[in-house]
Amino acid sequence: MYKPEDNNKRVGAAIPINFGLIESIANTLTTQANTPSDLTRRKAIAYNMLSLGKLIANWKEIVGLQLASKTYPYRLIKGKLYLSVSDSQWMQTLIFLKGQIISKISEKLPNLKVNEIIGKVGEIPEEAQKLVKESIWPDWKEEKPVQVNGIEDKELADRIARCSQKTSARIKGLNDMGYKLCKICRAVPTRSANGICAMCLFQSREQARLKTSGLLSDMPWLTYEEVVENDHELTKVEFDDIKSKLLAYSEKLINELGKDLKADFDNETYYQLKEEIMRCVMLKTGCMPDEINLEHLTEQGFPQQWSEYLNLEPTGNT
Repeated sequence: MYKPEDNNKRVGAAIPINFGLIESIANTLTTQANTPSDLTRRKAIAYNMLSLGKLIANWKEIVGLQLASKTYPYRLIKGKLYLSVSDSQWMQTLIFLKGQIISKISEKLPNLKVNEIIGKVGEIPEEAQKLVKESIWPDWKEEKPVQVNGIEDKELADRIARCSQKTSARIKGLNDMGYKLCKICRAVPTRSANGICAMCLFQSREQARLKTSGLLSDMPWLTYEEVVENDHELTKVEFDDIKSKLLAYSEKLINELGKDLKADFDNETYYQLKEEIMRCVMLKTGCMPDEINLEHLTEQGFPQQWSEYLNLEPTGNT
């Protein structure tokens, strides 16, 4: 029970008591009086509320998975802990385990003082049942042993066999929780509606983006509406991002080719430069190849330097 004179004391060290929070909760509790004794009572209620919350949060670790699915703490007052118990049979079991539970509470939460446990047949909250159910995993030791052949090292073979059993148990546990192995990689568990894990979905989208990138590189005049006919999942944001990256690469390549031509002119590099400039213009404007006029690039907003590259002449015999 909360004692106001213990405000500056701390019993145990596992979970410190937040007396500031107790004060706040106590101040929110409505009451008809506001006397010192009434304030003490409100603080005691607040303390019990926090203590009960800690018990609920740690109940699974205190009593174990099986008992946690059949009991639930719902009140703590003056050192008495009240539990909802699923049925009369578990009430009988609880009678024999009360002493162990009190000792475990004292060990796990030394700040809390529970002297008595009172059970009453009642309903176990659905969320509590779900939490416990999701924590129950098949015992890997009960899985069918795997015969490992072709390995002379017995210790290594035993380790491989154990790993196989543990993997099998893990897959069963995940299946019970609604997970399935990814349809593509068969390695990552997922709850997605299509049965494909996030990694495979990402890789699939990356492959589709690469195809779209290649398509736009070959036909840079294509619009989003035309490209999306080949990739129905392509978004406008993805389309713009692909074009932006192609443009950046194209502009960089144009400048590198132009510098090479200035240093040592050759026809092959010149034709590659001209082709890359046309690709860049189509990516930016969406016009068709026969609509491009390379003689008026500057007027269209393209760098003057590109026109200078196109006007370069051989510096010697080629």
